[in-house]
Amino acid sequence: MLRIRGSVSLSFLRFFGLCAAGAAFLACTSEQTGLVVFASTQARVPKDLVAATITVRSGPRVVACRSVSLDAPVSVEVSGADGEELTVDVAGFTRALEPDSCDGGGEKPRVERHAQMRLSRGVQLYLPMQLRWGCFDAACSAGQTCEQGACVSDQVDPTHLVAYDGMLTSGSASYCLPRSLCFDHRAPALLVDPARCEYQLPDGMTLDQGINVELVQDTLAREVLDANDPAEGFSVDPKAPSKFTLAPALCERIQQGKISAVSAGVGCPSKTVFNPMCTDPGKTGDGHATEAPETCTQPAELAPSPSALYFLFDRSASTKTVLSRDTSDALSFPDLVRLALATPALAASRIAFESLPGTTDACGGANQFTSPEVPFSSSADAAAAITQKLSDPTQFLTSNPPLYLDAALQPNGAYWAFSLLPQGSVAQQRTVIVGSHDLWTGCTSSGAAGATPADESFRAYNQRGVRTDVLLFGVAPGTPVSRDPFVDATAISRMGAGIFFDASVDSSLAGQAFAQLVSEAASCFYDLPSTTDRTHLAETKVAYFDVAGGGRVDISYNAACSEKNPYADGWNLEGPRVRVCGNACGGLRGVLQNAIQYAIGHHVTPPRIPLHWAPRCR
Repeated sequence: MLRIRGSVSLSFLRFFGLCAAGAAFLACTSEQTGLVVFASTQARVPKDLVAATITVRSGPRVVACRSVSLDAPVSVEVSGADGEELTVDVAGFTRALEPDSCDGGGEKPRVERHAQMRLSRGVQLYLPMQLRWGCFDAACSAGQTCEQGACVSDQVDPTHLVAYDGMLTSGSASYCLPRSLCFDHRAPALLVDPARCEYQLPDGMTLDQGINVELVQDTLAREVLDANDPAEGFSVDPKAPSKFTLAPALCERIQQGKISAVSAGVGCPSKTVFNPMCTDPGKTGDGHATEAPETCTQPAELAPSPSALYFLFDRSASTKTVLSRDTSDALSFPDLVRLALATPALAASRIAFESLPGTTDACGGANQFTSPEVPFSSSADAAAAITQKLSDPTQFLTSNPPLYLDAALQPNGAYWAFSLLPQGSVAQQRTVIVGSHDLWTGCTSSGAAGATPADESFRAYNQRGVRTDVLLFGVAPGTPVSRDPFVDATAISRMGAGIFFDASVDSSLAGQAFAQLVSEAASCFYDLPSTTDRTHLAETKVAYFDVAGGGRVDISYNAACSEKNPYADGWNLEGPRVRVCGNACGGLRGVLQNAIQYAIGHHVTPPRIPLHWAPRCR
């Protein structure tokens, strides 16, 4: 049932001189009794919808019937008697219709909207009927209509409507919503309560006029919501104006993965049901790319391929001293690790953890690093176990013994643990060393035969494909140092084709380091379902939505993209997986890294950045 909330609608009406149908505005009545039905959609035309039928009935009698193009919103005006009950049906179709084809030419509509209401004497009521993406292919019973995917009563209380004014249906009126301006200052909304879908604006985002909220659907189509609409839009907490809550039906769609992203803009007053989207050139778009006419994005997202991450953590006294400080925006290191590993793109990955130092007993033989204390397990289980260990002060030493890192990295140590995973089960393998000192001394310096940590990382990458990353924290004052940890960390990561994260001067950079690490491990490889149509690959794109940037990003096919040629820009199939190469991979990782770092900085779980298959339209 359509519900227009009084607090917002009344202020809007007073500002623009419009009239409500309720008792408080009876002075606005006119001699005409009737109804204006305003049909509109934010679905993509002609990709998602092409035409619509608008039918108004009084009992069995058809009062009005029109078939229209959805290139622009359209209204239908009818007259009637006081108390006369009308039924309004709006249906959207994917092809053009013949004029006055009230039945859609026998075609089944893609989306429908229904309303039943009574006319009020002396008032020409305004009834907005928006065809929303959330109601595509919905099946509701008689006497019901669809609101964002939920079937509800189609009864409309006329006292909740307003008297019609031409400004309400004009896409060029002064108060239409210009996407180009209202989302000029946008940011991903921060999810603070997943159960209720309560969001807040990030710190530093100035709320000058109002909040506008835009959804990105699972086809990367976009929809701007109406404020103070608890059924189909969002509600703002008057006590906390930087927070808003989505309608329950929308929250359910988010939890089902049918909505990919939620972003907020603060450049304009909040859009309400009374504000049409602007149709004038220059106001409709925001300068960002939209889907090409020849491709059709599939709702099902491509799952990030699993990776394997093995953390080697220095639990010496020096590291404990450094990590006792806040590592990222007053966030403890254990919580930082917990949030980073909760990134949805890591959900299918396998993560292990073992503490350093090793011992001389591990030099040259099998050692504890083959069977880590937190064995390879799901990211959720591993994150919980690792966080618990890092939060327990008794897990740390009171001294700074040699780490014997070369023992940990020898072929029958940590690197061997990867070989115990099922062959081909992961797309990437990475060993991550977290420490603050002594990344070199160990077996080789104590006289035992063996290679240096840099030698071992080089061998692991070239023989097993395991990359080695190093996150270096600063050395605690008073810790004896025989070699420069910065030089050693650089050598180990460079020889192991990994990444060196330097947080030795500023430990708050740990958040940035983990964001980059996770973005490297959780992107550019995606599982393609075996049922996917793989014909016309050259015309197929893979696509994602850059929430911070506000635009869709399409990646084109490139047959040269491969393991041997990772710099060829584009995507290609690699067995059962989609591989993204070159600048396209770098851009995707950059978006994911920024999203993770942004979320960690605000102490919330990082969002999904789904990749979609966009083949040629049939």
